[in-house]
Amino acid sequence: ELNPRYSPAFDNLGWLLMRRNKYDESLIHLNKSIELKPDNGWTHYMRSRIYFKKGDLQNALENAKTACKLGYKDACRDAKSYESQLAEKG
Repeated sequence: ELNPRYSPAFDNLGWLLMRRNKYDESLIHLNKSIELKPDNGWTHYMRSRIYFKKGDLQNALENAKTACKLGYKDACRDAKSYESQLAEKG
C-alpha cells in the first residue's frame, strides 16, 4: 500500500506503469504525485511523455513547458519539438 502523502511512491508507480504502456493508469499516479508536490519537474516531464505517446501533443507541450520552467532540462528540448509538431499540423 502506498503512503498517501509520499509523492515519490506515486512517481515510481507511474513510471513503472508507463514502461508497461499502461498510460491511463500511469497518469492517475503521476497526477496524484503532482497534487502532493507540484514543483517536481520530473513528474511533469513524465506526464508530457505519456501524453506524447497517446498522441496528445497539446497536453504534452503544456507539461513539457512546466517541467522546463521547473528546471528539468530534457523537457525544454521536448517542448520545442512538440511546438514544431503542432505548428506543422496547423
